[in-house]
Amino acid sequence: MSSGSALSALLSIMVFLTLLGATASVVADEIELDRQVSVSEGSDSFHAVSDSHGFSVNDRFDLIFDEGTLSLWYTEDVSASNPLSWKLEISFAELFSFADDGNGRFDSGDTVVSSLDLSDASYSLTYSTVSIPEGGNKTTVTAVSEDGVLTLVFVITTSATLVGEVPISPSDVKLDIRISGFDLAGEADHIGLSMSIDADMESTIDFVGIDGSSQLNLTQSDLGGFFRWADDASVDGVHGPVGATWIDEELTFSYLAGELIVHDPVIGVRSIAPSSGLIVDVTPIGDPLLYGVGFALAAAAILGAVAVRNRKNH
Repeated sequence: MSSGSALSALLSIMVFLTLLGATASVVADEIELDRQVSVSEGSDSFHAVSDSHGFSVNDRFDLIFDEGTLSLWYTEDVSASNPLSWKLEISFAELFSFADDGNGRFDSGDTVVSSLDLSDASYSLTYSTVSIPEGGNKTTVTAVSEDGVLTLVFVITTSATLVGEVPISPSDVKLDIRISGFDLAGEADHIGLSMSIDADMESTIDFVGIDGSSQLNLTQSDLGGFFRWADDASVDGVHGPVGATWIDEELTFSYLAGELIVHDPVIGVRSIAPSSGLIVDVTPIGDPLLYGVGFALAAAAILGAVAVRNRKNH
């Protein structure tokens, strides 16, 4: 064999070994670094758990829906004896129609025409799980109130993906709010949806406005979460403005009156595990310690697996 041929063969072997090493590294990452999402089903409630695995510190994101209340927990390090954590509860309290005084949001100058108490409403739930192009799965949970007026659609994924036009990550939950056939008697020109918001005693909640959207930020130490919504909604197929009022730990959305209203918030956390959220830079929103992990689509696929079990954990 000539020296040129030998050198060429040696270079080919080196390239092959380099590629083999890179492939092995990727396979190792696939084995060691992932986020697993499980959803425990009930006829009127569900419990979703999102755990990261294989990182130096592994975190957990829990979401429970039961009797019209969303309970969220974030635990920074599940292996620690006393890990940092926070809790947020969002309870759907009341639907009502009102005559607006002209500012597009519900306040003391408006007149309530009709109301529906949601605090004791019961919901029936249905579930579906499908594969998504980015890898992994998307689980959709649909909760319909007993009278069919309020429908809540939760979407939970194991990879960064688009739900409609909204980018979410595995540490986010996409929520569609649908209001259908609510009583519009009298002079009502708007429909209001009020929610009570409660954080654990060591957390703070801030209301901030951003271009085209608004959000509540939850922060504790260097951990955080958010509840973000678009400043417009579909009302009978046409985009209309959404007013938001944040008073005494109660959030009220105000929509133009219509037969079918569709609004699309996102709930999420700031996770410390890389596969939980940010892979690209995002400008801090609100508190500088809180980053909206669901507002930029990740630049690389996030690995995960979903297991749906027919049992009720909570």
